[in-house]
Amino acid sequence: VGIPQLRRIFDLACEICGGIPPIIDANDVLKNPKRVLGGLCHALGMDFDLHKPIRWAPGRHEYDGAWADDWYGKVYETTCLGPYKPKRIVVPPELQPVVDFCMPVYDHIAQYRIT
Repeated sequence: VGIPQLRRIFDLACEICGGIPPIIDANDVLKNPKRVLGGLCHALGMDFDLHKPIRWAPGRHEYDGAWADDWYGKVYETTCLGPYKPKRIVVPPELQPVVDFCMPVYDHIAQYRIT
């Protein structure tokens, strides 16, 4: 599922940065986009205007990248962030060991996220 590999990437990024790199969670972005994206921009040394709407042009963009068609379908149909909608997640019992294996890594990285 990529979570154990993410820990190696996180540790390498910490080593390269000499500290914790900026971490964001998509759910946090949807819950409070201006605070989280403002915090990310601040951490990256970028300007962020809290009073400017977060918007984009609909459709594909030349800079979207190789996986854009697979990843950005919903983004192509929108021009702004939608509201956060909590999801009820049901893990089948046979997959619970995978969740149990991955959650400590997720929790370790998530403790550093910008909220």
